[in-house]
Amino acid sequence: MLQGWRFWFGMVLIWLALKTQASEPLRVAIAEPSVGYAEYVEQFRAALQQEAGDSVRIVADVANAQLILALGDQTFQASLSSSLPLVGIHISSSLLSAARDAGCHCSGIYREAPLPAQLSLLSELLPGARRVGVLLGDGSQFREKDFSSPGLLFDIRYVTDHRQLAPVLGDLLSGVDVLLALPDAAIYNADTARLILLTSYRQSKPVIGPDDVFVRAGSLASVQPSAEGLVRSTASLLQATVVGEPLPEPRYASLMVSVNRHVARSYGVGDVDIDRIEKGLEGMR
Repeated sequence: MLQGWRFWFGMVLIWLALKTQASEPLRVAIAEPSVGYAEYVEQFRAALQQEAGDSVRIVADVANAQLILALGDQTFQASLSSSLPLVGIHISSSLLSAARDAGCHCSGIYREAPLPAQLSLLSELLPGARRVGVLLGDGSQFREKDFSSPGLLFDIRYVTDHRQLAPVLGDLLSGVDVLLALPDAAIYNADTARLILLTSYRQSKPVIGPDDVFVRAGSLASVQPSAEGLVRSTASLLQATVVGEPLPEPRYASLMVSVNRHVARSYGVGDVDIDRIEKGLEGMR
């Protein structure tokens, strides 16, 4: 009888310990940001704390943290040497996939939109487009097998050297209706934006993607994570985290649509109902 009492008393102690652990907030440190993210960190910190509530406590000292948040690819890469679990925010899926394949205890929120979302936007704005040009490089997350959509024909070219970009792009655009620009920093960056957008404009071929930065520069439109979506998805992932257990799987954030109205008019695209399009994208995560 005494043994039975001891067993149940032990079970109660274990239950109380687990309950106490579950009720304690997850202590999270935000890694020192890379260039381009410093101003955003404080806004993100405040919004995340409000969204996560008492389930998460953001601490200043990594020594007191149970998990590290890293905003952006550079900060994520610099934080991979930490012994703590790591969650990357607004990072490329190819980088996160490579890190997980290498054995890191990490997860994250992608900076890209899923491919079906960009294709849905393309078909919404350019219903007559059939031939879709795609440039892929060494840093691209997609391969030819990923491209399949009813009514669309894909012309896929590979660019492995920046010197190839101009001739390959010019040849590609001559045979397609639209260029689908997918996130790849080696192809789509500040140094190549002018070449890509001017070449496409001269050939009267609109560009969809890769993000809102390119849209402001001259792309027709793009789908990308919203700032609010990144915060909500981060809070959700952290709330699902159990210390000592594998991290929740990586995920996409809620999506938003950016449209360059001037470019849209130049290609004969009428008024765009962004709210309706975004609502239709809600399940594409």
